[in-house]
Amino acid sequence: MVLLSSAAVLGALICLVYSWRALLEDSVVRGFWLLVASAGLAVLGLLAKETAALLLVYALCIYYFLNEFERPASFVWRRLVPWVLWVGIAAFIVVVFIGWDRLIDDYLIREFTLVERLLSQPRALLDYALQTVIPKPASLGLFHDDFAISHSVFDPLSTFWAICFWFIALLAAIYARTKGVALPLVLLCWYLGGHSVEASALALELYFEHRNYLPSLAVWVAIVALSVWLWRDYIQPNRRKVFVFIAAAYAAVILAISVTTNILWGDPARLAYLYSEERSGSIRARALKIDLYQQVGEVDRAFSELIRLEEDFRGELAPQLLAVEFDCFYEGRFNRGLTEDVVDAAKSARYSNGALAAVESLIELEFKGNGCDNFSEKDLIDLVDSFGENPKYKRKYAMLHGFAARISWESGSLDQALARLLEHKGGSFQNDQMLVVLLATMHRYQEAVDLIKVMRSVYPFEVELQADYFDKLEAEIKLDIEVN
Repeated sequence: MVLLSSAAVLGALICLVYSWRALLEDSVVRGFWLLVASAGLAVLGLLAKETAALLLVYALCIYYFLNEFERPASFVWRRLVPWVLWVGIAAFIVVVFIGWDRLIDDYLIREFTLVERLLSQPRALLDYALQTVIPKPASLGLFHDDFAISHSVFDPLSTFWAICFWFIALLAAIYARTKGVALPLVLLCWYLGGHSVEASALALELYFEHRNYLPSLAVWVAIVALSVWLWRDYIQPNRRKVFVFIAAAYAAVILAISVTTNILWGDPARLAYLYSEERSGSIRARALKIDLYQQVGEVDRAFSELIRLEEDFRGELAPQLLAVEFDCFYEGRFNRGLTEDVVDAAKSARYSNGALAAVESLIELEFKGNGCDNFSEKDLIDLVDSFGENPKYKRKYAMLHGFAARISWESGSLDQALARLLEHKGGSFQNDQMLVVLLATMHRYQEAVDLIKVMRSVYPFEVELQADYFDKLEAEIKLDIEVN
């Protein structure tokens, strides 16, 4: 979805630039339709990913760059275009501040604070740029939960150097602008502006390469511009062959790295091993390695890796739950169940998507698999309720109540499942969908039909994606009403 959003934004920018050009040439009709096309692509980008709103930032960078070469007297160009872009950016900032309380609540599920995240981003942005210039295949992946948190300007020291780098880069770009060279400042604004949402106060993970798709264009344009500048003004004709050789060698290295990365992504087992070795501090990377070992039947290696994972991350709940799940498949390896210590630990454990995934796996194993003798249905309910008491899982309470309702339902306690779902009715699409089926199962048909109508208005997009399912479900319920 990020790639789709980036492609849509890039298409919207191209249409927007040609629209400006057409309007300045008095081609009003052509300019209007290009503007409509740009708006349509922008909407597509927003539907794919909210960060498509950065289209306004990119457009502003392009506007000021074009303005260096040509300053038409048109009121639209001189006043209307920049004001529309600035007002759009201001509106986006206002929306962020309106949702500030919820934004701060999101940090409950993170192991870092707002200040620590902001301090960590200069290092992340510098690393994105370096990875663009000299990518490292082992670092291009899905797992970056081991990215070091900046606790202060000097902890780690690389935080200080990264801040210095961006400050010096900004001063150099401003100085170049005073000398009549606008491109460095435009590219810097493009790069930093392109990261201004996901590198700001939002409680996202500290690092993820897909955020760099469009901002990385600034890095490549800078490389090309620097090469042209050196070729034109500094490299003597008799040395240009050496320059061409170096450029070709660099292109070959980038191509080789791209091919290597593509091969790695086509081999999940090798990729998992590489990630777990390169990112030994990532629970997710090492959990994937354990899972792949199990899939290929190398149980002993999976067991050894899981032992090391528990030792390296003492106090973390996800490895303990993975061990419980592992013991369900291979009895006697750990003799581990959902003990009182594990259940109590869920009340104060730090947030972990891996822990929630492990809970869901245990539920699937208990009711869709062959069951497990290491824990009971009551143990599962107690575990889910303990997570529910943990404030760090506040944003996942709807999911947890859905887990508890499903356990009660599968155990035959329909009234308990119904009470759970009714208590949080309207809290999530998945829970309301489960509630519809449960109400129909309990012959409360009219309530089920009424809830489907409510869901069509509250979750129009989700219901539309499953239109056939809901139409069939509604038809079956109405048929049952007639029969009964």
